[in-house]
Amino acid sequence: MENTQIPYDIIQFSSDGLLYPDGLKSVKVEYLTAMDESILTSPNLANQGQTFDVLLERKIKNLGFHPLDLLRGDRMAILIWLRSTGYGSEYPIRIFSPNESKLIDIVFDLTTLKTKPIGAKPDENGEFDMILPISKKKVKFKLLTGRDEKEISRKDEEWIKRGNESDRGRFILEQQITEIDGERDIVKKLQDIAKLPLKDSIEFKRYSNSIEPGIDFNITVETPGGESIKTFLNIRPDFFLL
Repeated sequence: MENTQIPYDIIQFSSDGLLYPDGLKSVKVEYLTAMDESILTSPNLANQGQTFDVLLERKIKNLGFHPLDLLRGDRMAILIWLRSTGYGSEYPIRIFSPNESKLIDIVFDLTTLKTKPIGAKPDENGEFDMILPISKKKVKFKLLTGRDEKEISRKDEEWIKRGNESDRGRFILEQQITEIDGERDIVKKLQDIAKLPLKDSIEFKRYSNSIEPGIDFNITVETPGGESIKTFLNIRPDFFLL
């Protein structure tokens, strides 16, 4: 019988298994094949923001839970591996050159991205602790998963129509913070979050981002003219089409 098994590799989680069932530290991921092209080029999936979700569900094997419940950093690491092994690691980006006062097109090597390990140890519930600097409230919080990101994206259109970016920021806090001063009642928690001083909100985001495992998208690139520029690598919806 012909062997139809698709080649795969083992991808290590930067979260080191601390936040997954049974301490799962890695997963089997199949290489992209010609059969996957219909997913990557589907305008319907792209318009619905489903391309990455469908692709991960198709290529990740033996995970034991839905890929949407992976941390967003682990999801992105798998997507970058799929892009690099399927289409190559060269990714065209456009950056602004202060020296030349213009936008410059360059090609970035995805394999040079660095992995960021988890920066704190979670408790038995997979949550982290922080004392907010101004209010001195003690909060427990979780790291965002693909499912959380999907919910945030679903609300983006509503926030754009309102023209109120603060709604987005507050909603992300509501998604992450699970407890404030021992209180987990949803109504009371939302009321407390709405009243948090701005400094508390800023420091919370800074700390949660600092301990979140995944890919470090803060990069330094060299222009053809020899200029060294620090920037942030944005992964666009057309990530697999370039």
